[in-house]
Amino acid sequence: MNEQSRLQLERYLQLVNRRKWVLLIPVLLAVAGAALVSFMSTPVYTATATIRIDPGQEGQNPDAAQRVINTYAEIIRGEVVLNKVITDLNLHTSAADLEGRVSASAVGGTELVRITTKASKAEESAAIANDLLKVLQDPQILAQLNADPAAALAQRVNDVRTQLDDQIGELQRLKQSGAPQAQVDAQQAQVNATQDLYQSLLQQQEQAAASAHQQSFAVIQSADTPGAPISPRWSFNLLAGLLAGAAAGVSLALVLEYIDPTLRGVRDLESVTPLPVLASIPFGIRWKYPPPPVSPEYRLLATKIQTALNEHQHKSVLFMSTRDEEGNTTVATYTAMAMAQAGLRVLLLDANLNRPDLHKLFNLPLSPGLYNFISTNGARPTKPMEQAALDIIQSSPVPRLYVLTAGTKMSDPSELLASQEMRAFLDYLESQWDVIVIDGASMLSSAGSAVIAPVVDSVVLVAAEGQASSHSVEESIDELTSLGAKPAGLVYCKATET
Repeated sequence: MNEQSRLQLERYLQLVNRRKWVLLIPVLLAVAGAALVSFMSTPVYTATATIRIDPGQEGQNPDAAQRVINTYAEIIRGEVVLNKVITDLNLHTSAADLEGRVSASAVGGTELVRITTKASKAEESAAIANDLLKVLQDPQILAQLNADPAAALAQRVNDVRTQLDDQIGELQRLKQSGAPQAQVDAQQAQVNATQDLYQSLLQQQEQAAASAHQQSFAVIQSADTPGAPISPRWSFNLLAGLLAGAAAGVSLALVLEYIDPTLRGVRDLESVTPLPVLASIPFGIRWKYPPPPVSPEYRLLATKIQTALNEHQHKSVLFMSTRDEEGNTTVATYTAMAMAQAGLRVLLLDANLNRPDLHKLFNLPLSPGLYNFISTNGARPTKPMEQAALDIIQSSPVPRLYVLTAGTKMSDPSELLASQEMRAFLDYLESQWDVIVIDGASMLSSAGSAVIAPVVDSVVLVAAEGQASSHSVEESIDELTSLGAKPAGLVYCKATET
């Protein structure tokens, strides 16, 4: 995986972490809904039986044979058959309702008819299918369903024979009475047509009689009791709920990302305030120990800040953010390193007394540090400031870069940072070092940065992509300005596009 792909993956992971509840809640609700629907649904069991229909002489004609098979399929779902099944099994239902639970279909290319039945109980579905087979073999039911085609044709033959006799009699009368030849010829034509119809009906009568004796019905496979219902399909429903919930969660997360006022680019930050954006730090640049080479972005940032400090003969700069975890500690540390590598004597001071981190970055002891110095060498100093300062300031692996850790944690650091002793200590440090880089707390987590901001020479606000919002940046700058602080600019960090 190349660097660009890795950064893109980290960006997606950051989005997932930021919107994890937006993604998770729809999934949980959809899966729970699918489970509830499945639990409350009436189970449906299916049983299947197969019969074979021998169309007899009709089998010589494929179309006629298929009609015979299809006829049986319709007979199976007929009211006569279904009412007999309801009576046999004492079912509390109607023929119309049972018809919706019975299907019969011809198996293409064969003489088979497959019967499928549905019921809320496995035993009932099998019982219905097997009773259908029994009913179809009942002679009384067959007599109701299959009127003898030979008998029906015999009645038709008799009727046509009677009609033919009448027409022949009329023909003879016309001849005997000396009727015009045209009238005799017309009557003769009627007699001939009726004779042709009579012969055709006689032939059909013979074929129907033969077919009735040759068609046969056979049970190929009776229905077994099904082991599991076909509905509800728990696995399918839960998977569908999972996918639907995931789709809804992703869509909602994307919508929220679109309307979210959090910063998505340098232009978003530039539109909030007229203060300059001093640098855009790419996503993925994190602090490592031992310290890696300083990136060009940090060298440019250090140059801009140093130029601004020299222009006004200032020495201290405070790095702070609107919220925690926006990267101001990393930005302050790399900027201090870049200044030290440029030849300046730099002191990196940890003023984030609520959540100190500098001692971790450089593998230094937390105490003694800033708090210990102010609390023991403030109003009643036990040592000269020069000596006390030397006791707590520690060197780092980077030449000309020194570190002053936060010291022992305290419950109310804002009181210490606002004290006169802190102001005097900063004045002393500025007289001894070329630049004082201060890592402050976020505006949201502590009032420490707000009370120390007016004391330092300049303030740099760090805003992280996807974390800081236009509202939080604007409010922080307004608050700093109202306190009398001197914002020098902003740093846009964790940028996914540079």
